[in-house]
Amino acid sequence: MKTSPWIRENFTKLQKACAEQGITIKLTEGVRDPATQSAYYAQGREPLAVVNRLRKEAGLVPIDDKTNRRVITWTLHSSHIFGYAFDIVLLKEGKAVWDDDETYHRIADIGTELGLHAGYYFTNKAGKRLYDSCHFERKS
Repeated sequence: MKTSPWIRENFTKLQKACAEQGITIKLTEGVRDPATQSAYYAQGREPLAVVNRLRKEAGLVPIDDKTNRRVITWTLHSSHIFGYAFDIVLLKEGKAVWDDDETYHRIADIGTELGLHAGYYFTNKAGKRLYDSCHFERKS
């Protein structure tokens, strides 16, 4: 996985602050190339064949039709591309846990206290919550 100095520094701060509260996290994604971002952006918006062609071009594994029903990013210009965003997963007993909203909320608050913009609090222009609990990025 590719990272940047900003990602390494800020993930390490978040990981340490979480550990102090008994929460274990792992880095799942750092810098993305534009091809990966395009494949992610197509998911949930384009037919499965198009998505899987883009995923193949980006070196990603194919997905199934059920997975392609879910939009996973809202932009082609993600902060991931520039090295100013990272994604995490909560670990419990060494296993990835994706559906513990209470703990992800705590992690978002810890990240916010550290000066990060937590995806947990993302909203669109209409104020609708976009919910990206695993994502942290530099405040703009």
